[in-house]
Amino acid sequence: MNYYPFHLGDYAAHTGHLEAMEDLAYRRLLDLYYLREEALPVDVQATAKLVRMRSYAADVESVLNEFFTLTDAGWAHERCDEEISKMQDKQAKARKSAAASVNARRANAERSLQEQQTDAERSLAQTQADVELPTPTPTPNSSEGKPSGGKPPADQSKSELWKSAVSLLSGQGMPETQARSFVGKLAKDYPEGEIVLDAVRGAVTEQPADARAYLIATCKHLNGERKRGGGTDWTGAAI
Repeated sequence: MNYYPFHLGDYAAHTGHLEAMEDLAYRRLLDLYYLREEALPVDVQATAKLVRMRSYAADVESVLNEFFTLTDAGWAHERCDEEISKMQDKQAKARKSAAASVNARRANAERSLQEQQTDAERSLAQTQADVELPTPTPTPNSSEGKPSGGKPPADQSKSELWKSAVSLLSGQGMPETQARSFVGKLAKDYPEGEIVLDAVRGAVTEQPADARAYLIATCKHLNGERKRGGGTDWTGAAI
């Protein structure tokens, strides 16, 4: 024990008859009892040595006989045992509370990590669903067979345009997975109208040397024109 309650009035009432050395012996015996948290040695000389009063063993023995009880375990003190029991019970509850708090924080941390992982998986699944594209077929980079100008056929489907864009980007060295993600991101960044579709139509028709830069610039241009309310053709020129 680091401390114990000491009631001045109670102590004075029960020890007013003690001589100075007896009073000193009793105080030291109490301190020793609380430090050990157990009964004091049966041997009076051993106990007197522990409280540094070997020359006053008779005073120590007198106090032991008056205020302590000799048991098989040693000299016991009922009031000290009660205080020690209270302290040990308080410590046990404090340890239990601390363990519960640690377990609760650990559980919250694990639950938060699981939720983050679940959110990440959902986000990834949603992104994959939004950007799900058919497997592209290679598009020749040469100018042979390339349209002479104007829009591709108006009835060309959205999936066919997406496939053409991915094929064009892949043909210029961009990994297919990255090309799919790039086109999907454009679709998310410019969801209004057919900005991305118009940009893709232009790229497929023009076959620019840097398709990625062309698509970004065209989408920005078309988005700016349409926010101002003006119409544009697929090249970005005002109508």
